[in-house]
Amino acid sequence: MAQFLAVALILTAQFAASPAQAGNDTWNGNGTPDGNWSNAANWDTAPAAGDFLNFDTGNQTASTNDFAAGTIFGNLGFNPSAGAFTLSGNGIILTNGADGGNGTTVGGSISNLSNGAEIIALPVTYSAGNHIITTVSARGSLT
Repeated sequence: MAQFLAVALILTAQFAASPAQAGNDTWNGNGTPDGNWSNAANWDTAPAAGDFLNFDTGNQTASTNDFAAGTIFGNLGFNPSAGAFTLSGNGIILTNGADGGNGTTVGGSISNLSNGAEIIALPVTYSAGNHIITTVSARGSLT
């Protein structure tokens, strides 16, 4: 019984120390005319610190970060069907990328896969580590 209890305590400690998985939240702009990030109606899942934020609509493309300045997010991405967004408001911290296995990196990036000219008009601080800023050739831009 003592061995079982010791193993159970070790497993519990390992799972308690494991970081939570970041969420993938996609902007749908359904909170119009309120373009605030804290408005859950604007997202498929309301974002939380550390989440990956994706923008994927032509609805409510004026998007304002009203989370506290310095909130950490894992990614900013503009999906292929995203309109021309302007992100404004409080500054964010973009966390560094993590090894996704098989030679891939997860998070820590800003990417534009759309045809839109995406404007990031809020302060972005990059945490220590590697970051990837990318646009698709012959498509939209990032400013």
